[in-house]
Amino acid sequence: MVLPKRERENEVKDESSSLLERILSRGNMLMAYKRVVANKGSHGVDGMKVDELRTFIIDKWQSVKQKLLEGRYEPGNVVSLFINPRSNL
Repeated sequence: MVLPKRERENEVKDESSSLLERILSRGNMLMAYKRVVANKGSHGVDGMKVDELRTFIIDKWQSVKQKLLEGRYEPGNVVSLFINPRSNL
């Protein structure tokens, strides 16, 4: 049986929101955090160090997660860097 287009679109939205909820689940986020800490991950473009991450998560995670689920999250600007491919010659 072939579903009408609208029902197929709704199924895709349900599947993708379910996937996003699983990605953002507490267990998955804890596992990712533990990996970053164990790897002594270097800071990202925002300059946040691993030891600052825990405080950020405690203070801001619920807000960030809600914005992600609602499709309202807007990450900050990323600094771009041009690498000359001929600089290694």
